[in-house]
Amino acid sequence: MTDKPLLRKMIDAIHALQDRTATVHERAERRVPAWPDSISRTPRHGTLVTPYHCVYAQHYPLSVGSVVRFGDEERAIRKVTSIGGDIGVAEWKQAVSCQPMQVLPWDWTAHIPVKRNQEELRKPILAWRGSQTGDLYRSLVVRIGAGGTAISESAGVILPGDSGSPLFLALENPVLLGCMATGNGASNLAAYWQELVDATNWMVQEADLGH
Repeated sequence: MTDKPLLRKMIDAIHALQDRTATVHERAERRVPAWPDSISRTPRHGTLVTPYHCVYAQHYPLSVGSVVRFGDEERAIRKVTSIGGDIGVAEWKQAVSCQPMQVLPWDWTAHIPVKRNQEELRKPILAWRGSQTGDLYRSLVVRIGAGGTAISESAGVILPGDSGSPLFLALENPVLLGCMATGNGASNLAAYWQELVDATNWMVQEADLGH
């Protein structure tokens, strides 16, 4: 008789090994994510990057006193900071318990071996963006640079109010690239890594992308 718990462990171990040996492109293609608790289901969104902070689009800003919601926990914002690159950081007093989203590291090019023409990616990376309707849509990333993260196409209409929703890689743990700024792309948090750390005064978790 088959030991199902042992078989399940073996299958999980095989999947873990496949994840360690697969490229970021391959890993990003494997998953269709559910809406993470780290993305606020509230107007103007907000994506959790520490237990006390979320990021948003500065041109469509969150404000002091507005409420963000992560899972079942709501927090009233007490401070907002602009760090450049159309990125804002909101802060509240009491930590939330759900897992913050990891952030694309500043030296991401060392961890995502992809042929590039400066900022243009010759091989697009599959990412996902949120919408004001609470849906997630496939989006092909074709450029990551100081000026922002560009997508060539995205399933689903990009509606007014989608600004500030995250653009992220659906790896084993979601990896935040930036906050949607236009119909064609998002900000680039990796380019403002130090500013983000300074604004939060917290250990923002860089994604371990492997090689």
